[in-house]
Amino acid sequence: VNPTWNRTESFYGKSFIWTMVNNFGGNTLINGNIKNTLNGFNLASNDSKSLIGFGFMPEGIYENSILLDAVMQFMTLYKINQSFLDPSAFYTQWTDTVSKYRYSGYRGSIV
Repeated sequence: VNPTWNRTESFYGKSFIWTMVNNFGGNTLINGNIKNTLNGFNLASNDSKSLIGFGFMPEGIYENSILLDAVMQFMTLYKINQSFLDPSAFYTQWTDTVSKYRYSGYRGSIV
């Protein structure tokens, strides 16, 4: 992945908001690489001098609630801690938790 902010030296110093568009063109699938999304956020958070926030741009009604849940929790923890979070450690803990409260099971059965 080669994000625009990285190719343009953080938009040439202009303030920007890291945004996720996960329903581009009305293509809603129950998939998404959670780890890559978390890594992208971490990269922008740590390497960009002009990042001022983060958000979502849902394009349609039907969204991937699992991906949104993971990213929002990760961003919230990042904001609370004001520091780098390990996406792999977060992902492991998050999948254990979500599989229990959402599916009454364990991560191994859904991942």
